[in-house]
Amino acid sequence: MEEFVGVGEPGKLHGLASLYAAEEHLAIAAEAEGTEEAKARLTEIRAIIVDMENREIVAPSDEDLAFRCNASLTHFALASGAACNSVKADASVIYSNACNAITETIQTYTYATCGVVTTTHSCGPETGLSVGCGSHSYLTSATDSCQSYAYAASNYYSTWQLNNTKGYCGPGDGGGTCGPCQSNYDCHCGDFEGCVPRNQLCN
Repeated sequence: MEEFVGVGEPGKLHGLASLYAAEEHLAIAAEAEGTEEAKARLTEIRAIIVDMENREIVAPSDEDLAFRCNASLTHFALASGAACNSVKADASVIYSNACNAITETIQTYTYATCGVVTTTHSCGPETGLSVGCGSHSYLTSATDSCQSYAYAASNYYSTWQLNNTKGYCGPGDGGGTCGPCQSNYDCHCGDFEGCVPRNQLCN
């Protein structure tokens, strides 16, 4: 998995591309699930996309900082495997400005999906001199392929990550029949698949 950082207008476009891919993924899941909750998730991410499409990109300037002034902007986006057969996504943006009246508009979004089951979370947009947003999604499945996604954005920066690998299952997790494994093999896909190459994605 790779973490991506977008800067300025080109970064905004790349971040939007990741949101479009997330929307497509959720649309496929919604069609398979066929529930009002799934439709609501689509409405949620489409609203975020429209907001990001219309948001003005504001470049930092020399006036943003002053001598003996404390201003900070922190982005975090992590999508990964979690516990045995689980995926998770965490995203956060924290902005604190004690220097001047320059505000940030921040937003976060995450999803975790396994088969036809999906969970999402969004925060924002929030605007201010001292604002924070955080999102977290987590899901476990013993048999389905899983995916997780994390996205964080502010005025000039966006950060995102996509994950397709479930958490490692060691001997004793969920039955304890896998392993020991030969060199470069392990049980990260769970006992039900046995020893697989360490870099193999799980089904």
